[in-house]
Amino acid sequence: MPSKPLSTQRGAATIMMSILVGFSITAMGVALMFNVQNAQDKQLTAQAQVGVQNLAWAGSETIRQVLMAMPLEVINVLPLNDELTALDTSNVAGLQGRLTPTIISRVDVPAANGVAKHTAITVDLASVNETAQVGTTLQMVYGIFNSAAPLLPSLNPITFYHDAGLEGRVNFRNIAPGGETLTVKGSVTFTSQVTGVNTVRATGDVTINNPGVVLKDVYANGTVTVSGDGKILDKLVGLAGVNLIQGFAGSVYSNGNINYTTAAPLSGGSNIVSAVAARGAVTINNQNNLIFNEVNSLLTTSLSGCSAGTCFKRVEATGRLTLYPPTLERGYSRAGITCSPPPPGPVPANLQPSIEAVAPSFTGCANSVANSKFRTSTPSVKVILQLPPVEMTPLNIDVWDHQANANYFIRYDGSRSLVTVKNVKRGSTALNGEFELVRSGALGYLCPLNASGVQIIGCLTNPSKNVFCTDNCWTVQGGGSTAGAAPNTFLLEGHVAPGVIFFDGNLSLKMTKLSPASFLAAGFIKTEGNTGKSLALNFAGPSGGTEAGTALGGVCSNLANAQLNLIPTNFCQTPYNSTAAGNLGNVALMAGGKRRTVVTTSATYQSSDRASETTTGNITTRITPNAGTGITLTEVITYQAYKGGDIQLAADNVIFGSIMAGNMLKTEGTSTIYGYIVSSALARSTSGGGGTVYNDGGLGLTQNRLTAATNIDHSINPQYYEGKTLPGVSSGPPAASGPNDVRVLRSRYL
Repeated sequence: MPSKPLSTQRGAATIMMSILVGFSITAMGVALMFNVQNAQDKQLTAQAQVGVQNLAWAGSETIRQVLMAMPLEVINVLPLNDELTALDTSNVAGLQGRLTPTIISRVDVPAANGVAKHTAITVDLASVNETAQVGTTLQMVYGIFNSAAPLLPSLNPITFYHDAGLEGRVNFRNIAPGGETLTVKGSVTFTSQVTGVNTVRATGDVTINNPGVVLKDVYANGTVTVSGDGKILDKLVGLAGVNLIQGFAGSVYSNGNINYTTAAPLSGGSNIVSAVAARGAVTINNQNNLIFNEVNSLLTTSLSGCSAGTCFKRVEATGRLTLYPPTLERGYSRAGITCSPPPPGPVPANLQPSIEAVAPSFTGCANSVANSKFRTSTPSVKVILQLPPVEMTPLNIDVWDHQANANYFIRYDGSRSLVTVKNVKRGSTALNGEFELVRSGALGYLCPLNASGVQIIGCLTNPSKNVFCTDNCWTVQGGGSTAGAAPNTFLLEGHVAPGVIFFDGNLSLKMTKLSPASFLAAGFIKTEGNTGKSLALNFAGPSGGTEAGTALGGVCSNLANAQLNLIPTNFCQTPYNSTAAGNLGNVALMAGGKRRTVVTTSATYQSSDRASETTTGNITTRITPNAGTGITLTEVITYQAYKGGDIQLAADNVIFGSIMAGNMLKTEGTSTIYGYIVSSALARSTSGGGGTVYNDGGLGLTQNRLTAATNIDHSINPQYYEGKTLPGVSSGPPAASGPNDVRVLRSRYL
């Protein structure tokens, strides 16, 4: 029963109802206000979202224009996945927010499906309006359809683009002992003592026949043959096959067959062979009781010669496995296992594995049926994958590509030596133009010529003479009758002015005093007499110094001879410019090239002009537009056959810097080379039978040969010398001088 009258309760209910109605009206008002505000917020958000999208699209066009104006060499090194400088547009009318571009990828795309070759640049454009708390990311893919010339490859320390023979006592030194790599496009033969080489890579065969040859790694596309107790400490790969007639290798791999007759390992070294694996057959005659951890073959496997212990740890063969004696831990064959030689040989009583042998059948294996170590089954075995070949990018060595970079271009007209001089000075006097090289006594002078090519009177009586060379200087001889030889040979005997010196002929270095200069010759280069010396500009540096116990004259001061008074201004800047003349300062000797004639025409620049280079046969057409000058140049270059390129070091040679032979290299006597070595085998002819003859380099060299006593030393690191840098400029299409051709390929929101 309620304790209060019903009328009193009705009053309370009325009050409560009034409060609820009031609350509902308030809630409706609040809800209405929230709905209005929410609608306003949605409208503001939608407007802000449109704004950040507009900002992203505006940014996409800005990036496209930046790519149009940016040099291609800069585009090619832009960092990936790093945010570029953000663009704050808070003060730009109609573009409120912050835009952050990020380059995601840069890919060279070959021509396909009607689309020309181009570089695809993917850029993410993150647009944010922090006030409205909205943002979007627009991804753009741009295509750059005028690609930059390809980057120059880095050189390997010793690279031959044709067969090489190491026939004398050849010693290599590196900062890391045994750290040298020899790369050969062709076959290489080791028939004498070779020390200091780490790795040999060849596209042909490798033949080793000397106990004094100790290498770490050998990788060849052809067949590797080791005899004479040669040794490969780590890995030997011969894609066509491997024949260790008498030798040691720490592991052996092949796409073909492997025949391994063991020799003793290096004194104090490991007697363990980690693996022998072939896609062909494997035959091992273990005469020295070496330990083979793994043996694997796709065809038959034959093991013999182990007379003590368990020589073979694990053997897997897809074909038949034959063991005699079968001193192994585990053996697996999918075809069957033969434990003894064919009759009439005796069958030892203990022919069994120490752990197990698994095969569908066993032949000549004592107690194979009753012995639990033999299991009759078809096992799974590993199959060696196809090994990839060694590949080498063609390398063009052509002195004529560098004619414009030479400080001195010297040629002989039948009666006098003429010189084109560039970027040279005597004191504060600049020397540029045409000169004649005139000898007076023991000195050689550069005498200026007038516009008619006549020597200006008073050259030798003028107190201010241009001293180019000393110590009997030079003579000019006949070039010789060997294919590839130039008509004339310049013989150098004394000190020469520092700089890049180009000889339109052959070059003979005889008792040459050590001068900082880079020698280029259109024909061959050889040394003769007692000494032949050369010092690359960057090896000497601006002030010279002492390397390997030898005093080196400087390029810009501390010259090799006080009588010389000319210096190359393109190198002698502040600071010293080691990249001048297209990095030719790293080169000591370079020979060979294709003489060419150039016909140049010009036309008024059009906005549609694009840089290009096309080659048909021996003719190259190069188009170079220049929006700044309003002229488009067209060059038609006609090339002659490659001539020269042989470099032969005889007698007592010391070379500081890189040697770049367009054809072949041969060393004789005692030769010491402090620098990189490259030969490109470019001088060749076609025989009557259609084959290739490599003997057009001027000295009749048909392969690269390191003979007598050759020392190749890379243990010295001069401040300015960069042997791995290929000199010159790329032979690919030049970069466009007008705006880049940049197109939008596709876009999407992320």
